Amino acid sequence: MFIYGSFPNIDSSKLIDKALKNGVVFVPAVEFYASDKPSNEIRFNFSSASEEEIVLGLERIANLI
Repeated sequence: MFIYGSFPNIDSSKLIDKALKNGVVFVPAVEFYASDKPSNEIRFNFSSASEEEIVLGLERIANLI
């Protein structure tokens, strides 16, 4: 159901705002840790998306970074 991804030098808590404005949503992985430290990880959910939607979402995120 979920895949974690990570990016070098990118705070996923800041990336989510840009992603939402571009029609993509993900959960910054920092939400799943007990600390308040910025995280460069994100959690992708693919359980209810079509293959085309997954590809489109990943392309949009790639364009943001």
